[in-house]
Amino acid sequence: MAWYDVGPAMIDGAGALKALLDAYLPLNPYWSIKDAAAGANIGVYRNHDAARNSDFVLYVDDTAASYSYVQLWEDWDAVAHAGVGASVTTTLYSARLLTFLKGTSREKIGWSIRVSDHHFLLHGHGTNTTSVGNPSTQTYYVGQLRRFDESKNMPICICKSNTNTIWHSAGQTVDPICMRNWDVAGSTEYRAAILVALFDETGAASILHPPASREPNVNHSGSYNVQVIRTISGEILIEEAVIYSHNTKRLMGILDGVVQLPGSGSSTSGMMQPGYFSVYEVDGVFWKVVGGNSNDQGALVRMS
Repeated sequence: MAWYDVGPAMIDGAGALKALLDAYLPLNPYWSIKDAAAGANIGVYRNHDAARNSDFVLYVDDTAASYSYVQLWEDWDAVAHAGVGASVTTTLYSARLLTFLKGTSREKIGWSIRVSDHHFLLHGHGTNTTSVGNPSTQTYYVGQLRRFDESKNMPICICKSNTNTIWHSAGQTVDPICMRNWDVAGSTEYRAAILVALFDETGAASILHPPASREPNVNHSGSYNVQVIRTISGEILIEEAVIYSHNTKRLMGILDGVVQLPGSGSSTSGMMQPGYFSVYEVDGVFWKVVGGNSNDQGALVRMS
């Protein structure tokens, strides 16, 4: 696992996300560019590790300036420049598209990418405070969970929908990796975290859910609170999020290097002072605070 701070990339530029992924994903031996001639500002990337049963393709349409559409595919034909086999191209509960936001020129954006053998995490932060009074972040996850059954190939994507493609507005401030206000009905999809899997353990595409207080029978829509993570001795308990399938209500795996923080922005900053964008070292491992504004729960993401 490697963390790269790549600076103020992806500000209002077609092809900016593709350039970043082209540069950093192939630094890991299990990631490659699958189709270098797929089209202008189109990126196609394969993750393949036969020994660990990870094999999927990420398609990125990076033709717009401030956002990109992404898709998961089972395979890809680099001659026909087309996906092959199963795919997830929408949020699964509507026709809306899986979306990464890139930012706008009115914000000072910094970007980082964490590349692992079987997934990557893309993190951006801005300083625009017009909507919520706190810094805004957007964090996306593509690839495998730490699966409870590695015989199952179950790549996932955590992102936004294309209902609103503005980085920082009343609904769009929510960071997807914080997994607050996820919604299977689509009624609040403009601000929801979108969690989808190309395959669940049965081989079907599936909407996914965060733990929701570890109670799979709760309502699958809306906000929830997660456990407090600071002990009475002042230590931080690192307990990474688990993810389950909407289809089967079974836990699929652990969201690698992501810890959910409790409550809203005020309680997040209270638990994790000095708060937003801070970095904590726990037993030699570095974790960064993301999200945590007045519309967010907050999360820790592992940097090393």
